[in-house]
Amino acid sequence: MYKHVNPHVTSHVIECDTAQGCLDVPRIPPEGITTEQVLLQQDSLLREFPDNSQDMVVSNLWLHWVNDLPGLFKEVNRVLSPDGVFIGSMFSTDTIYQLRVSLQQAELERTGGISPHISPFVTAQDLGSLLHAAKFCMITLDSDLVTTGYPDMYYIMEDLKGMGENSCLGSGAPFLRRDVLTAASAIYNSLYAEPDGTLPLSFNVLYFIGWKESATQGVPKPRGSQTMSIADLDQMMENLRNPPPPTS
Repeated sequence: MYKHVNPHVTSHVIECDTAQGCLDVPRIPPEGITTEQVLLQQDSLLREFPDNSQDMVVSNLWLHWVNDLPGLFKEVNRVLSPDGVFIGSMFSTDTIYQLRVSLQQAELERTGGISPHISPFVTAQDLGSLLHAAKFCMITLDSDLVTTGYPDMYYIMEDLKGMGENSCLGSGAPFLRRDVLTAASAIYNSLYAEPDGTLPLSFNVLYFIGWKESATQGVPKPRGSQTMSIADLDQMMENLRNPPPPTS
């Protein structure tokens, strides 16, 4: 992240995580920026920070580890200064759905039931509602679907483990039987294999921006008050780059 931090507008960065190992990863901030680290506790996320003390909070693909997402969003709003911004990304529904479906079908066939083995993810509607409930305004959401290919299901599970993305669920079966894994691999190949034999794995990422309310904050214009169409945006940018000659 530091390569995107401008020392002309940022003087201090606080790195936060619930895992000490993640905080211990070496990072070199740009010259002129001071840093500190805070190890967060799941039952008291951000409560050590005073009200209205931060100009920006940034979270990148970490929020699916939080037990109390509504509570965290309210805490983020509390610690932000007026007109402060919350920028983040998180995995959404349909993330690694191929693996989820294959495991569920295999477990149902072999054991007659299903235990959750993959962390739950939010929908775009859920995320917008959570930000609104936490009193953020001028909320912006976007999404991106990233699909990668693997030679087999076992490579997928090994890669997820290497990413530190093991299931964080505290309930359900603690392990998968060997026959369930074998069946899941066969189902994955049957349902999703590409013509060249590779297995796709999809990551649906939601990006969001939410602002804390402020008396000096800009207010969106009323719906229908626009004088230009977004369809003309390309032409407007072209006119700015190459202004048309003045008419006589």
